Amino acid sequence: MPFLIRNILNDMKRFLSHMPHFNSKPVSKLSWGDFKGTPEENSPYDACLKWGIYYNYKFNRSSGLIQLDVNVKSIESSWFRKGKETEDLLVHERGHYVIAAVYGSLFKNTIEAIHFPNEFHVEKEISRNFDEIFNNCLQMQDVYDEETNHSLNTEMQKRWNDVLFLNHV
Repeated sequence: MPFLIRNILNDMKRFLSHMPHFNSKPVSKLSWGDFKGTPEENSPYDACLKWGIYYNYKFNRSSGLIQLDVNVKSIESSWFRKGKETEDLLVHERGHYVIAAVYGSLFKNTIEAIHFPNEFHVEKEISRNFDEIFNNCLQMQDVYDEETNHSLNTEMQKRWNDVLFLNHV
């Protein structure tokens, strides 16, 4: 495993062990019933979890701090191919959800740590941070799929399961 990826995974493991709660569905509750979409005909994959990170905020003028509510949701257009819905594949898809939740939590922690002297640049700064963290999340999603070969590399999937605490849900 490349050095940079190993360091990122170690950071994620440390972060996950202290991840604050926010309004997202617990990963253990994510089931095939959440995959309501139609499989993409040309996709070579057996499942696809589509997710989103949503937020809203309140600015406290007296403290200059933001209260940020973050929500990670699976989207109903997530899909699977009938007859292919194994537990191992569901665990892999849960990994995508956990990665999104980690980056959602990172976004919340980043914004809530910033002191804004006034509200003039709040929206722009929140948006800039969201875009940067969201793009990093997408890159990590790609690394996850590449390293696990979309769950087919069972040895690497086991490693990721350990990092993402998927063995404990």
